[in-house]
Amino acid sequence: PVTDFIECDDDLDGLFSFDTSTIEATILNGQTGMLVSYIDKNGNPLSSPLPNPFLTSSQTISVKVENELYVNCTAETTINFTVHPKPTFELDEEAVVCLNLLPKQLSIFNPQEANYSYSWTDEYGFEISNQQQAEITQGGIYTVIATSINGCTSYPQEINILESTIASITTSQIEITDDSDNNVISVETSGLGIGNYEYAIQKEGESIGFYQDEPIFENISPGIYIVYVKDKNNCGTVTLAISVIGYPKFFTPNNDGQNDYWNVIGVNSNFYSDSLIHIFDRFGKLITTIDPSGNGWDGFYNGVTLPSTDYWFTVELIDKNGSVKVRKGHFSLIRR
Repeated sequence: PVTDFIECDDDLDGLFSFDTSTIEATILNGQTGMLVSYIDKNGNPLSSPLPNPFLTSSQTISVKVENELYVNCTAETTINFTVHPKPTFELDEEAVVCLNLLPKQLSIFNPQEANYSYSWTDEYGFEISNQQQAEITQGGIYTVIATSINGCTSYPQEINILESTIASITTSQIEITDDSDNNVISVETSGLGIGNYEYAIQKEGESIGFYQDEPIFENISPGIYIVYVKDKNNCGTVTLAISVIGYPKFFTPNNDGQNDYWNVIGVNSNFYSDSLIHIFDRFGKLITTIDPSGNGWDGFYNGVTLPSTDYWFTVELIDKNGSVKVRKGHFSLIRR
């Protein structure tokens, strides 16, 4: 008898080059004057002795030994060649771990067989999992090797894990140019974090705008806004409410529901809630003092409508930290 030949495929073609150098000597076991012939699984004759190395897939070879002088004296046996397949599976080449959403679960997919065992190692060679999945908490190069129940191992596959995180933003990172012909909101990107971010703004009472790569928004109308900073790797979105101050150039108090009051735009209970606005006529006479968080001035003085003309204002905007902005200007009252 010849011991079965069992090997793991050394690539992915299902073939292996077996060493057959000792087969015939084993079969004959010291006999002389014998003829040895070989037949493959399809009934085709093979050379004798077998080629060495013998490149073959899994198959059973039939062997016949006959006496050269008495051809009716024969003995037969078989030789089993088994090539176990190399395990195969798929693995993403790259992924992102969100440091604010740890741990990150990685997984292989589409394994050729369901009963593989696995070994996940980090870039220092430490095993972090022996399952189909692995949990990681930091970036780096991770390697996976699968082993079949026959002991065959796959090619090692690597996945590059990049790190990202949700942004961290404060009011000090927002630069606002307001009360101008070109109001601008600008986000200072240094200090946001290691993520890949995009930006959007939403004015109070309106829908959020489109996200963009540039952290600058120009030609912004006055009002209360929410600034959105979103990580492109789905690590999360942070928001920050801001105020863009504006002073209308005119108002038309005719009770048509549009521009019936004059007030500073961009002020509410969260922004500059302790502020006051003083309105004067062109001679410097104080007409009224109004709270920016209210409706504003309706164009009356002591119950009497004032005429269409220009009026002046002084406003002290006091934020939660006690910082004061003083602005002065003028606007027109237009009666239609």
